[in-house]
Amino acid sequence: MTPRPGIVFCDAGDLTPDLATLDALARMQIAATRLGLRLQLCDCSPELRAVISFAGLDEVLADARPAPRRTVTRPTGSKPCTCAAVSAASASTE
Repeated sequence: MTPRPGIVFCDAGDLTPDLATLDALARMQIAATRLGLRLQLCDCSPELRAVISFAGLDEVLADARPAPRRTVTRPTGSKPCTCAAVSAASASTE
């Protein structure tokens, strides 16, 4: 994966879809925004997407919504991560 300036990737594949997780993700997004970055959730489960939507944070954690997917290989010994694709246009507008 080519690093993109201004984007922090978070592998959400093993996260429990509950309010504690939602709180942590929201706080991470706030911290990233304060630093001029944005949070990109990878491998987000449908259950976690549902919790995000139920809480009304679809716009704040917008990358958690279904998007075109691609497989990215991590460093040796790591499992592959399926991340939502981000267009250069959407990355530059935020």
